[in-house]
Parts: sequence; structure tokens; C-alpha cells
Amino acid sequence: MNVYEGLNPEQAAAVAHNEGPLLVVAGAGTGKTQVITRRIARLVAEKKAKPSQILALTFTDKAAREMADRLEGLIGWDAVQVPVMTFHAFGTEILRNYASHIQRSVRGGLLNDTQKTLLLFQHINRINLSYYGGDRGLYEFLETVTKYIGNLQNDGIDVAKYRAYVEELQTEPGETHPQDIFEQIDLLALYELYEAIKIETGHYDYADQLLIPLQILNEKPNIAERLRRQYQYVLVDEYQDTNGVQDGLLRKLVAEDGNLFAVGDDDQAIYGFRGARIENILEFVEHFQVKQPVALTQNYRSGQEILDASYRLIQNNNPERLESRLSLDKRLIGQRTGSKVFFTPYAKQVDEYAGVLDALAGQIKSGVKPDSMAVLAATHAPLKQIAKGLRERNILYALSTSANIFEQTELLQLWYILDWIGGRVKPEGIFHLVLGPYIGWMPEDYRLINAVAHDNTISFEEALRSSDSHKDQALVLLLDKWRDWSREYGVTQLAYKLVFETGVSEKLISDAQTNNRSLRVFEDLDRLLGQMQDYESVYLDGSLAAYQAVFPKPPVLEVKEP
Repeated sequence: MNVYEGLNPEQAAAVAHNEGPLLVVAGAGTGKTQVITRRIARLVAEKKAKPSQILALTFTDKAAREMADRLEGLIGWDAVQVPVMTFHAFGTEILRNYASHIQRSVRGGLLNDTQKTLLLFQHINRINLSYYGGDRGLYEFLETVTKYIGNLQNDGIDVAKYRAYVEELQTEPGETHPQDIFEQIDLLALYELYEAIKIETGHYDYADQLLIPLQILNEKPNIAERLRRQYQYVLVDEYQDTNGVQDGLLRKLVAEDGNLFAVGDDDQAIYGFRGARIENILEFVEHFQVKQPVALTQNYRSGQEILDASYRLIQNNNPERLESRLSLDKRLIGQRTGSKVFFTPYAKQVDEYAGVLDALAGQIKSGVKPDSMAVLAATHAPLKQIAKGLRERNILYALSTSANIFEQTELLQLWYILDWIGGRVKPEGIFHLVLGPYIGWMPEDYRLINAVAHDNTISFEEALRSSDSHKDQALVLLLDKWRDWSREYGVTQLAYKLVFETGVSEKLISDAQTNNRSLRVFEDLDRLLGQMQDYESVYLDGSLAAYQAVFPKPPVLEVKEP
């Protein structure tokens, strides 16, 4: 096909760019993916490079798949040979091929967040902490530590840089409180321990998928030169989302006058909390000596009114915007009609909730379908209040927010079983458990045994074992069987058997015919079993007792609830 077919003049100019670096400033809805894929198609069609010599980098697997699918529609079989991947997938490829060049092993594989924390937990006795101390809440504390370390990694601060910072803090504290210095000393010790463990075990984490490749290219310039010859054209999507490490990797991978085609928009930079560095795109033109950036301004997504309102708002970021720095015109021109903008101030938050609900109800009454409207908020709390109001008005809605899997009754009761057979269950846990699907007692059954336990000052289980009731003894046998399982099986298999060999799974499968919530229970169960497998992959002792020593209470496993 003609690779320029259907493109506007600015898009065509970007696709037609020949040698050297180029920055394409692509506002929202201006067809940036179209430009990237058409440019690749043009390079292949004109034999500027073989498909395997063109590297396209993006940030998510979804974006990579979309780009690959579009390429297939443009160039057919050749698309399979074009490396279209995320930054982290590309980094992993470098790791597998060249980690041995810096005497680094990656045989242990990639660590997820749970495994990172568990790895530190398992080896914490190797260091002495002065500021932080005690074992209470240790796992939760180490979760915050691994997040802190991840932030350091995203900013390109390795152990050596962090050690230099702490040493300078000790010699020149200035107005820093002594306790703050002790805290930094402890955090350095934890960071050093974490890095040492990964090297010893051959593990690497999400940040290492970029950090170690950058280290390889820094220490082995021959590898950088090899990769430059291998990838003659590099195209990067969403450049404004790159962090310092990703930008450093690209600067090693592509010469200052090399074929780096970067597409991005500083006005869409929203991932600073993930380490994204807006300066990367702001400094791109100067570092790579781009002669003339291309700005895409024809928007195919929104009406002009909403585009103009957005433009007025974003100009509050001047002069630190590409438009101001490079004298570009980034005002978007809508190719569609519609998208009216209304601004309504409210004196109180409760008035705002009522106003939003009235507006939604009014639109529905006028014939607008509920699923064609959306309510956005900066935090979850307002959304829950809006959802409550919609429920009171009998308006159907779908709420997307975070939820802990242990808000599911079946998952919480499974945890109570583990507590009971592990010898640490509390009375409220027993109450919920015996009345739930795993045991299925009636309230009167529980009250009778609980009264015996109370009158004789003994535990619920002791009262249960002293009873002559057939129902009570059946539960005793069940508990004994579960305890036998806990001695025979690891915690993952134990939890699996408790669900699938107690009749609970059959009930959930039956309920799933009419209730979508049962499907969510299985999805959340899969997350819990995955967390347990992560534990067993790090700890040699996979027993229930050892697992409970690490997790004295249910781990926080959050999911997005639709």
C-alpha cells in the first residue's frame, strides 16, 4: 500500500523523515501510533533497513501488541521480524545475551514485588539495624523498603551513589537531625543487602531489566557498538514517560546523530510518580541536535471546545513546555464535532456529589445511555459516594476502584481455616468460619458450643472435642484431616485442597451460572495461590507454620474492581 495514504501533511512529514534523529510532538488523539507504524513500513518498503534492523520501543505489552498488529496489516509477514517490544522486554533480551560479560548471573529469574520483600525478609538477620528495630510488622516494613529501593533504582541511584550520599550526610550533616542520619544508614544497609542477595542468587528485578543493561553498555562499549550495528533505526513511543535509566539506555544505544525517532508530548506527562523524567523530552532536541521537530496538531478524538479548554489549562505550565521552549504551535485542531465543556463550582463537597448525580439522572432521562457516560475523580472516596447515590436512585453503574481480595467472604474464611489449623485463630474467626460455606453450621449450633466454652473457661475447640454431638465430632474429624494436610503439603497445595476438596468450589461453580461475583472469587483465589507460590519459590520451608510466621495477617493483595 501507499504508506502516505490518508495521512495529513504533518504526519506525512514525520513518516518521510530520512536520516538522523527526529522528535515528533504528538498531542492527544493525533495518530502517533499510525505515524510510527507507517514510518516502519516505509523503511522496509524502501529497503532502508531489514525488518530485523528496526527496533520499536513502547511502555506496555498492550501498546506493543497494538503496534505489531497494525504493522502486520501494513507489511504482512515482514512485521513478525520487526522487534516491537517494551523497554523492559528489550532490557531482558540484553540481560540474557550479555549479563555474563560483567560476571552477572540471571539464572534465578525475575523477582516480582512479593518475592523481593520475601528475599529481604529471609536474609534480614545478616544485618543489624540501629534506627529500625523489632520484628513486629517486619514484612510490611520491608514492603515499604523495597518500594523505596525501587524509587531509587528508577532515578538511577545505585548502591554506590546512595553510599556516597549517606557518607556525605555523616561527615557534613548540616541541619539534618541525627535520627534522620541513622535512618539513612539503615536504609543503605538494607539496599546493600538486597543487591548482594540478588547477585548471590542470580535474581534480578523489574528495575534491573533496565539498570543492568545500562551497566553493560557503560562498562562494555563494544556491546553498545554491536547493538548500534544491529538496530539501525530506533523508534520510541511516549518518550515523555521515559525515566533517567531509559533515557540513558537510549543515549548509549543511539549516537547523537543516529536514527532515533521519538514520539511524545510533554503535556501528557503524568507518570512522574513512577520515575518518569519530563526533562528527557524537553532536552531531547538539544542532546540529539534535532534540526526541526514535527508537531502533530490535527486531533481525531475530541471536539474543538474541549480541546480549547484543555489548551487554556495546560498553558499554566509555561514556560517549561516544548511549545514555549521550541516556539512550536501545539494547539490541537479538532476533526470531530461535539464535546461540550461546562464548569460548575460548588460550595461544599456534598453539593458537588448531588450536582453530579442530578446531571447524570438528567442525561439518562433525556435518553442518554448510562454506559456512554463516565465519572472521573482523583481519589477513590468521591467515586464511592457517587456510586452510593446512583444505587439509591436505582441507576446501574460499574465502579472501578481498588479492593483487597480478602473482602471476598470465601477468601477471608479460607484464611480463618489456615489460622485455625495453625493454632492462632481468634473467636471472631471461628464464628465467621463455622457459619460459612466451608462448615455450614446454623447460628444455634455455634451458640451451644460457645456457651459450653464460656461456662467452663475453655477454648471453642476444647468444648467441641468434649461434645457427644455427631455434628460436633464431624467438625473435629474435619479439623484433624485439615491439620494432617498441613503437615503433608506445602501452603499453596494446602489452600488449593481446602477449596477444591471441601465442596466450596462446586458451590462457586454452580453460583457462577447466575452470579458473576463467583467468577471474581476464583480470580482472587488465583492471586492468593500465586502469592503463596511466590513465597514457596523463595523460602525452602513451604509449610503452613513457616508461611504464617512471615504473614501473621492476610497480605494486602489489591485488584481493580470493575
